[in-house]
Amino acid sequence: MAAAYISPAAEGAKPSAAQPRHSGMRKTLENLIHLIFLLCGVVAVAFVLLISIYLILSGIPAIREIGLGKFLFGKVWDPTNTTTGAQYGILAFILTSIYGTAGAILIGVPVGLLTARVPRPRRSAKACGGHPHGGAAARGHPLGGLRSGRHDRARPRHPADL
Repeated sequence: MAAAYISPAAEGAKPSAAQPRHSGMRKTLENLIHLIFLLCGVVAVAFVLLISIYLILSGIPAIREIGLGKFLFGKVWDPTNTTTGAQYGILAFILTSIYGTAGAILIGVPVGLLTARVPRPRRSAKACGGHPHGGAAARGHPLGGLRSGRHDRARPRHPADL
């Protein structure tokens, strides 16, 4: 069984005013991780842009031959038709994307709004081990003192959480 984390505040020790909350090494590590995530995001966006540019540039000769109107608003995609000639209409693909997006919005928005804020039942201090914000905070659990929701500002802070 793993040993429980006991914070200095839970043991009764007071943090030193001279010691910063975040050490220089931790700040450097956070900046490095931030830079890595930023670079990953920039690379991802750059690849999407490069792929889009490649597809547009390689498709321009075909669109010139077919015509932009027939390409965008054509209802038939049949590049191997030998009797009437190849047809390259992408309207069905565009409408499928629009319908799929609309369906995702119709399902996702209500589910997201209904699950965004579900109130929790309030527990008494006696049921939480005597600590007003939960038994885990009284035992020094690193996440025990965290509270969420709009009631956080209304409650007084417990000295052990400071």
